Amino acid sequence: MHTIGFENQDVFPAGATAPAQSAQDNTLGQILLRRRKLDPKDIDRILKYAEKKRLRFGSAALRLGLVSRQELDHAVAAQFDYPFLESGAEGYSARLCTAFDPFGRQGTAFRMLQQRLIQHWFDEGHRTLAVAGPSGQDGCSHVAANLAVAFSQQGRSTILVDGNLRRPGLHKFFNLNNDLGLSSVLVGRFPLTEVTLRLAALRRLSLVTAGIVPPNVGDLLWRPELERTIAELRERYQVVIFDTPSWRSDIGAENIARLCQGALLVVRRDHTRASDAIGLSEALTAGGTRILGSTLNRG
Repeated sequence: MHTIGFENQDVFPAGATAPAQSAQDNTLGQILLRRRKLDPKDIDRILKYAEKKRLRFGSAALRLGLVSRQELDHAVAAQFDYPFLESGAEGYSARLCTAFDPFGRQGTAFRMLQQRLIQHWFDEGHRTLAVAGPSGQDGCSHVAANLAVAFSQQGRSTILVDGNLRRPGLHKFFNLNNDLGLSSVLVGRFPLTEVTLRLAALRRLSLVTAGIVPPNVGDLLWRPELERTIAELRERYQVVIFDTPSWRSDIGAENIARLCQGALLVVRRDHTRASDAIGLSEALTAGGTRILGSTLNRG
C-alpha cells in the first residue's frame, strides 16, 4: 500500500475554505505546473506533440516520459474535485487507503461498503453512524477513518469523531495532537466548534479527536452533553461517523451507538470471538440501535 498527499496540507479551522481555482486554472497542465511536476517549457513540448500525434494532453505527457502515471492520476482526480493524496502527505497514516489508493483493492472494498451504507442508511435521512467492535483490537478506528475519507471524497460534508476516550487513536491517522477534543466538550471546557479540525487535504472532512484521557471516561459518555453534541453534529454535517470504545470495556459504546441510532460492527479475522460479536450485536439491538451490518477487518 502506498501513501499520498494533496496540494494544501494545512489544518483549517472549522468553517474555513481553501481558495477557489478558476476553470482555466483547472486544466491538467496548470495542475501539474502548480504541483511542480512540469515547467512551462514542458507544457509547450507536450502540446506540440499532442497536436502532431493527435493525442490528449495526458497521453502525450506520458508518452514523452514527462510525468508518471501516478502523477497524472492525481492531476485528473484534482480536475474532478476528488481529493486523492500523494505519497507522504503530511505524515498521514499509510492505513488511510481510501485517501492514498482509493481504486486499489482495499480502497475499492471501502467504497463498496460506503455505497451500501448510503443506500441502506444515509439516503433514508439518517446522518449519524457508530463503528463498534467487541474487544478494542478489532480495527474500528481503521474502518471509521477510511469510511469518513470515502464519504468526504464523494462530496458529502463529513465529520469523524473519536469517541474512544480511553484509548484514542484517530489523531494518529492524521498526524495531529490530541490536546483538545471530545472530552473537552463533554466537561464543558470548550464548545464543539473550537475542537473541530477541518482537514484541508481532504477538503470536506473534519475531525474531532478524543482529547485528553479523563479519569471518568465511562461517566462522560453517559452524560446529557453527549446527546447534545451528537444533535449539533447532525445539524452541521451530512455524515457523522463515531469511533467507539470497545464494548467489553463497558465505558459507553452502547450509549454512543444508541444516540447515533445505527451501528456498523467490525470483527477482525483470527482475533474477534464469535460469542463477543454476537453479544455486542444483541446488546446494541436491545438498546434500540439498528445494526446495519458487519465488516471483516483482515488487518
